[in-house]
Amino acid sequence: MTTLTLANRALTLVGAKERLYKGKGYFYFADGDTASWPESMIVANTLAAFDAAEILQEYYRLKRKSSGVGAPAKMEGGRRMNVYLDKVSILKAKTLGDGNVSEGIRKALNAEKG
Repeated sequence: MTTLTLANRALTLVGAKERLYKGKGYFYFADGDTASWPESMIVANTLAAFDAAEILQEYYRLKRKSSGVGAPAKMEGGRRMNVYLDKVSILKAKTLGDGNVSEGIRKALNAEKG
């Protein structure tokens, strides 16, 4: 069960500039880069049915819509891999990759090299 305070705390923990606010029968992301988002709303009367991870998933989904993110470009020598990560690692990878887990993993691996 998530409250508005807990949802915004989760956004802060992942470094988001955006915040979640309550409207009548919906919640919406505002501040940060939301002016460029084509949509920023979660239709719900309460956040009780959501956990913090689900709020963050919705945040990243809406944020990606504004960036034109789609299928990833093919990389030289790359191939699709499946990985199994715990919740904290997923959130860290999403944060590093600006919502893209794969990009976050690549950035973390590149930082290890340096």
